[in-house]
Formats: sequence, C-alpha cells, structure tokens
Amino acid sequence: MRKVPKEFATILQPYIEAGLLKWVDGGKHQKVERPDGHRRPVPGSPSDHRALANFKSQLRQFAGPLPEIRR
Repeated sequence: MRKVPKEFATILQPYIEAGLLKWVDGGKHQKVERPDGHRRPVPGSPSDHRALANFKSQLRQFAGPLPEIRR
C-alpha cells in the first residue's frame, strides 16, 4: 500500500470503518472505492493550503455523509 498522508487517512478512516469506502491499490495513486465500483484517487501530498478542505468536500460528494452512529 502506498503512503497516504495522515491528514487524509484520518478523514477517510470513518468512511472505511462504516463500510462506505474501501482502499484499492492502482496506478500512481492510492484509491478509495464505493460499493458500486466507482473509484476516486487519494492525494499523495497536500499540494496547497486548501488541499485538505477540498478533499473533504470531494469526499462528501463522492461517498455521502457519514451515517449517525448511536450507542
């Protein structure tokens, strides 16, 4: 598995634990995949000061909101 910056991995972890996304190796970038097979690359480095905010926005559009977990 390629190295993904911890800032991006931290954002993705709840989606992966909820089963909304899974890690996929491929090409030059690590990717995440929805259950329907659509894939999205994960940035390998934050390219500018807005990279993290842009990634959060793209992730919400791609995977949807996280389901509320009640205990």
